[in-house]
Amino acid sequence: MINRTGPGRPGCQALRRPFQPPGMAVAAARSRWSWTWWLAGGAVHVVPSREESWSQSAVVALGLGVPVVGTAVDGLARTLGNGRGVLVPPEDAHALAAALSRVLRGERPDSGPGRAYARQFTPQRRGRAVHRRLPPPARQPRQIRPPRNIGHPGGQPASSNDTPA
Repeated sequence: MINRTGPGRPGCQALRRPFQPPGMAVAAARSRWSWTWWLAGGAVHVVPSREESWSQSAVVALGLGVPVVGTAVDGLARTLGNGRGVLVPPEDAHALAAALSRVLRGERPDSGPGRAYARQFTPQRRGRAVHRRLPPPARQPRQIRPPRNIGHPGGQPASSNDTPA
């Protein structure tokens, strides 16, 4: 699957046919959200980035147990490190092709470490982590007070007996 949105999308779609191996489907995601469906059924997920702070698609693939092959750049090296995925040098097409061939032949990393890594990024866990980092007053539910009538002198609510002056 080729997942590319934005101005580069038409060029990516044009590239998919020449790279389609016999007997394998190469699809282009139609939207940002459809890629997860394709990812779940994939034999391998490839992230050949030149720079990547944190790859959501790689983490989703790890969580689904899909092996991930990616370039050893920035945060992607940390995401796929420790045996969670397969890392190759950036800009090295031969190393990338060799890694893909190995994974497709069945030489894939154990999915356990990748699944464990991905579990820390579920919405519930992220919400609890953010909540723990908030200062104590922010953790308390705020009492909502009705707004004061700021148009009346002294900020007091107008009574039905008040007449305009």
